[in-house]
Amino acid sequence: MNHPVRRSAAIALLAGLPLLIPGAHFSPRMQVAIASASAAVCFAVAAVATARYRAGGDQHALFLATGFGVLAVQTVLFGSWWPLHYGQGAEYAITVGASTVLFQPLRSFSGAAPAYGFQLGWLVAGSCFVLGVPWWDRRGRPPVRLRRALLALAALLLIADVCMAVAFRHPSAVGSILDRRVHPGPLGWALGFAGAAVLLGAAWRELFRRRDPPHPLIGVALSAAVALPLSAIRSPTQGLAYVQWADVLQLIVPAIAFAALLSAQRTETSRMRRASDRAEEVLGGRAEIASVIAHDIRGPVSSVKSIAASTLANYDRLSDTQRQEFVGLIDQEAQQVLGVVHQMSVALKVDARTLDLHPAGNELAAIVQLALSEAETRGHPVTVDDPQQVEAEVDIRWLAEAVRQGIDNAAAFSPAGSPIRVSLAGSDGGPVQIEIVDAGPGVPAERRDQVFERFARWRPPGYEDAPGSGLGLFICRGIVREHGGDATLADAPQGGTILRIRLPRRPR
Repeated sequence: MNHPVRRSAAIALLAGLPLLIPGAHFSPRMQVAIASASAAVCFAVAAVATARYRAGGDQHALFLATGFGVLAVQTVLFGSWWPLHYGQGAEYAITVGASTVLFQPLRSFSGAAPAYGFQLGWLVAGSCFVLGVPWWDRRGRPPVRLRRALLALAALLLIADVCMAVAFRHPSAVGSILDRRVHPGPLGWALGFAGAAVLLGAAWRELFRRRDPPHPLIGVALSAAVALPLSAIRSPTQGLAYVQWADVLQLIVPAIAFAALLSAQRTETSRMRRASDRAEEVLGGRAEIASVIAHDIRGPVSSVKSIAASTLANYDRLSDTQRQEFVGLIDQEAQQVLGVVHQMSVALKVDARTLDLHPAGNELAAIVQLALSEAETRGHPVTVDDPQQVEAEVDIRWLAEAVRQGIDNAAAFSPAGSPIRVSLAGSDGGPVQIEIVDAGPGVPAERRDQVFERFARWRPPGYEDAPGSGLGLFICRGIVREHGGDATLADAPQGGTILRIRLPRRPR
């Protein structure tokens, strides 16, 4: 994950802590309104995460949905319904500086149960968020089922909420309301610090340990949420006609998570669309390759069939020399068919980007010699210039294929008997370079990218009828780019063309 998001998480965490400083607005309606709005946003996050889980079986989304579902239920129960149903009118005093102000808001207090229920909700939700990015490896384990997770959490919350409702529903005395609010009991301290700890752990796991997060802002939201269970220790407000600045986080945290999930959904949709377009491109390319190759094979196969038929029909009248000549023609045409099939196989892998590379340290001169042993030089003398004995980490088989295609192309489009030179060079620690220089007519600058495309049909003057499928340079560039390099064309100083292959010392 990038550093700006981590900085945003740190800022959210630090910005949440000052919200623990008391600063209040006294209105029971505002407290219930904030709780209701927070519950609505939490339900929205749970719904989006559930849809994500149902669509792809993402276990992380399941735990997000469960955690925010717990928050929504606890907020509705203890932030909205409980104060309205069990609230009591009570008069209490607040001292500000040297002045003491008496308040008697409507249905102002309903026991400590709402504050403890609020902290419990964040503790359970934080535990779900931590489990969303587990310490153990889930591979090979059966997936967590949504129904089982909900039933287990519902049973846990039901038992805990009933116990708190029975034990902390009513204040012991009206005069102790303020003390009870400012100085919570041991349970409040325990729930508050435990909730903050698990939220901090969940944020850290989201930001630093998850490899495929739905969106890094999930970690930012959880970082900001650390202040919420702590705020209930400093100044618990649930069930009171008392709203502090930290209560705004009840809206901000799920809102950030909601925006993160929607952003992730758009990103995944875009990625799927690009993958679909790429699949269509690959399928279209394969169909085109198959069509062209079928056309190129049809000629040699027809020749083989015709020669074989003539040989069989006139076998007794043919001399041994004529029979050998016909068999040689069949072998020549069969070799051409094998060459076309080989190019089709390699071109399909290059087009689909499915080359299985195994880079290792190799001398480029050895790779060039391997390429020469399989190339069709057509009688052209080939020299290899390697003054530095250049080495690089490359896949010897596939790079030899790329060099072979370049040599074949140089031999096909240069005068008969003209020399072909292969030179190797490389700087210390820098990229290496393979140059294949021919004495042909050259390629105009405006055609140099075109000849690297699939089925390039352009031919230099004098070579309009030269055989070939137009896949050689396409294969060469595709293999080199899979190694992290590139292949380009340039004019040779004494005329002709330079095929320049640049490769990094180490593959990407």
